[in-house]
Amino acid sequence: MSHVARTVAIRLLAVASAAAVMPAAHAVALVTTDASAVAMFQAGGSVLGFDDLPPNGGGGSAGNTGVPIQPASQLSSQFISMGVRFSSDGGPVGIVSVKGLGNQADARSAFNLLGGSNGGGPLPVLDYFRPIVLNFVLADGSTASTTNRVGAWNDPTGSLIRLSVFDMNGSLLESAEAAQGNFIGITHAGIASASFTYVATQSQAGFSLDDVSFGPVSGVPVPPAAWMLGAGLLALGLQRHRTRRLPR
Repeated sequence: MSHVARTVAIRLLAVASAAAVMPAAHAVALVTTDASAVAMFQAGGSVLGFDDLPPNGGGGSAGNTGVPIQPASQLSSQFISMGVRFSSDGGPVGIVSVKGLGNQADARSAFNLLGGSNGGGPLPVLDYFRPIVLNFVLADGSTASTTNRVGAWNDPTGSLIRLSVFDMNGSLLESAEAAQGNFIGITHAGIASASFTYVATQSQAGFSLDDVSFGPVSGVPVPPAAWMLGAGLLALGLQRHRTRRLPR
């Protein structure tokens, strides 16, 4: 890459990084199966696939509705350092695996998914009708913060779901719905929390999520991987631009 091209790439990255933390003037909902559109939504933020965490019971039938969620597979504060806490009806979210199952393709990144929980017993149990909630916080885990976008992939063999985002006061900022197999995301200034909820059954009753995505959380450093993703997208765009101007 020439010195001029490198300079342009650096300037483009700086502009994109600044845009990533700028508040959105208006709410924008993205409901799509277009991976390129999703990549642009995710650029400069965080994408959580949960595949480094142990799935409930090692996978298989331990991911069925009503199965108790073992402590190691209860998702709540594991990503506090990235500015997010997970919950479902006040309890943890369940981590399950679809590896080797008939719905293995439900996983956007192999092979863990998130499911809601019902906390009515000694251990919370998996309940795919329950909401999955994200609260954005500072790294201390107790101070509320905000981001400018949040989204996730809805599983391809599930249900119609709704994503709602709220401000610091709990007031609804925006909501949108997505059918099974779609990515759903909302961009809006001042998102303090987000809730994914069941609306109506399609292929199967209930829903699960994968590749939960959110923008930079105010007061929390952007993970290095997010900078790399943004740089990669910009470099690809620059290369396409140069190819159009300099055909062989």
